[in-house]
Amino acid sequence: MEAKPILSYLHSQLYEGLIVILTDLTDQQLEYQAPDIDTRSIRDVAMHAYRPVLAIACVLAGEEWPVRPYMPINKNELFALLQTMHTHIDECLMHIPIGKLEETISLPWDQSKSGLEALAGSFMHGMQHVGAIQGIRACGGFPTPAEDPKPARGLIK
Repeated sequence: MEAKPILSYLHSQLYEGLIVILTDLTDQQLEYQAPDIDTRSIRDVAMHAYRPVLAIACVLAGEEWPVRPYMPINKNELFALLQTMHTHIDECLMHIPIGKLEETISLPWDQSKSGLEALAGSFMHGMQHVGAIQGIRACGGFPTPAEDPKPARGLIK
């Protein structure tokens, strides 16, 4: 199986996870901090969760390391920026040359990794922060809504 479809799937899961965890928050709630979990605001944690994916995808697609985006000041700006980043990441993932995922790249937070390891690690890192946002929300008194009931588990007959 090729890696690109899996990477696209992991990307969609991270993006959807961020959107779901942020959707019902107000501008004021996005500024909330729970220092026992993270000293940054929910908004800042969301940006921190997603920006490395963009940076690594850009490098693998042959683009320059992207400049740090402005920090959105409200929910509408945050969602617009996340959508712009999502689109850019999707485009980069489609344009990664064959073999580039196996090449070693240098990262500011690690010595070096293969492109595939770097992307997979950035998705895992992002999902960890989606979980941290759940904890920050709970500390602030605005937990996530209950999930819809799930279908029965097991093999589908």
